[in-house]
Amino acid sequence: MENMRAEKRRTLALQQELKIIRMKGEPQKETEENLKRQLEENLQMEREKCIIEMSALKKQYDKKPCTETMKKRSAEKHSTLTTVTGYAQEMGLLGLNAALETVGAPCCIQ
Repeated sequence: MENMRAEKRRTLALQQELKIIRMKGEPQKETEENLKRQLEENLQMEREKCIIEMSALKKQYDKKPCTETMKKRSAEKHSTLTTVTGYAQEMGLLGLNAALETVGAPCCIQ
């Protein structure tokens, strides 16, 4: 009987302690949620700033292409033109050689 009373007192004390711990945990939980929300808001604002800066830089770059880029593009166009011209000339020679073979001419153009 005495053991049951002691056990009941311990149980009540533990229940009160648990209640106090839960009450202390609630403000921490709220604070944690607020901090998490603030962090997400700050991250979103930073993302928006980055997007705005990136678009401004893109516009600035698109408006003023640097001379190196222009030279590169010019060289690429020239290189492509040379390649296409060489290809066309070679195909023309192959066609001419095929025509000469058909006619039976003893010569070949290289």
